[in-house]
Amino acid sequence: ITKDSLLKALPSVRIPVYSKKSKNSSKEKIKGNFLQTFELQVSFKNIDRVKETGFKTFTLFDHPFKDKSFSICLLASEKDAITARELGINVLLKNDLATIKGDKKACKKLACQYDCFLASVSMIREIPPILRKNLAMKDKFPTTIIKSEELPGKIDEAKRKVNIVLKVKPKASLNIGFACGKMNMSDNELADNAWKVIDEISKKTKKGWSNIAGIVVKSTMGKPVRIA
Repeated sequence: ITKDSLLKALPSVRIPVYSKKSKNSSKEKIKGNFLQTFELQVSFKNIDRVKETGFKTFTLFDHPFKDKSFSICLLASEKDAITARELGINVLLKNDLATIKGDKKACKKLACQYDCFLASVSMIREIPPILRKNLAMKDKFPTTIIKSEELPGKIDEAKRKVNIVLKVKPKASLNIGFACGKMNMSDNELADNAWKVIDEISKKTKKGWSNIAGIVVKSTMGKPVRIA
């Protein structure tokens, strides 16, 4: 499998999908009349469900596509909070975390409220145990900020980062999926992003490419196109 395999598949991914003719119209409507996401799906084989537990890694997209709806929250020291607010990032201080300490519903709600969390180094120990557990379960445990000057770079990294997690459990599906772009991006940009994920997976699986059973790409409403 190469990046060229992805480039060859993209024209098929871009073929519009039409819905069935309605009773009141002789014309077919295109499914998904919105900006669709480019999706990558990877399935695995030759995995020992008894001895193997899977892996957890990440990569950074060369072509970020997360828009303003991607929400970031900084668990901030007073100093870092000033920089964060200037950058338009949501901030929670030590007192804010203290108010939800021991509140299971509030901690669960907060973990779901944002797509990504960052934390000043001094705030890591202030994270309530219940919130800590919820963030870890959702793979959202905060990235640490040591200096305020790091914040712009960490925000950019958060927008480009994709977590790659395979959990091996008895009878569980050995498939994982990823959003790798928006369909208004160029073929090269979409292929670059998808290849970053595939390449990282091939390095983390125990037997490399021999552990990959299949690779499929598609748009949100489109038909899957198999490339491996």
